[in-house]
Amino acid sequence: MNKIQRLFQIVQQLKSKRLITAKQLAAYLEVSPRTIYRDVQLLLDSGIPVKGETGSGYWLEGGFEFPPTMYTEQELHALVTGLRATMQSKDDILAKAALNVLKKIYYDAPQSLRKQLDKSPMRVPVAFNHPGLMKKIDILHKSVVDQKRVDFDYVDEKGQVMVGQIRPLELNYWGDKWSLTGFCHLHENFQIFRIERMTRIRTGAVFKHEPGKQLMDYYETLFAKGKQKGEVFQQ
Repeated sequence: MNKIQRLFQIVQQLKSKRLITAKQLAAYLEVSPRTIYRDVQLLLDSGIPVKGETGSGYWLEGGFEFPPTMYTEQELHALVTGLRATMQSKDDILAKAALNVLKKIYYDAPQSLRKQLDKSPMRVPVAFNHPGLMKKIDILHKSVVDQKRVDFDYVDEKGQVMVGQIRPLELNYWGDKWSLTGFCHLHENFQIFRIERMTRIRTGAVFKHEPGKQLMDYYETLFAKGKQKGEVFQQ
C-alpha cells in the first residue's frame, strides 16, 4: 500500500468511527504509530479537518465530505447490488476487494444518499457452492483479468463435443447458470458459452485488445440487433 492509499484509508477509518487511536490505525494499516502521526500531519496540511486529543484519539470534524463522486442514486444502487453479489465469492481476495469498494462508496456518498443505500433492497444470491464450477470460474476470471486466450472443449445440447478458442471478455450470472462471453477465433465473431458445459479449460497466450473484438464492440453489436443479453444466452 503506497502513501496515497494509506492516507485515503485513514480518512475512511476516521469517517466510519467516532474516535480512533493512532495505535488502532497503525494496527489496521500494518505500520508504526510514528507513521500514523506523520500521515495525520499530512492530512492536516492538506486541509482535512482531523482533530486529536492526547490519550483519546483522532476524529473528523463534523460535516467533512470528499468532493462528491458524480453518481446518481440509481447508479449507486446498481453498484452496491453488484458488489454485494461479488462479496459472496469464495475467492477471498475478490470478495474482500468488493467489500473495500463498497465501504469507499458508502462513506464517500453524501449523507442523503447514504441513507438510501442503507435501505437498498437488492440482494443477489449467487451460486458459488459447486466446487467444480467454482474452479472453472476462477480460471476464467483470471484469464479475463490477465487477457489470456482460453482453449477448451464444449459439450452442446446434443452431447456433441466441439473445440473452442476465444478471447474471454466477460463472465455473467443468469440466476441459475454462468456464462462466458468472448470473441471466438474459430468463427470470428462473439460467442456466449455456458460454463458448466466447458471442459479441459486451458489458458493460452496474452492477447491485445483490437478494434471490433472488445467488450464494448459486443454490446454495440448486441443492441444494434435489438436484443438483450438474456435473449442471446437462450439461443
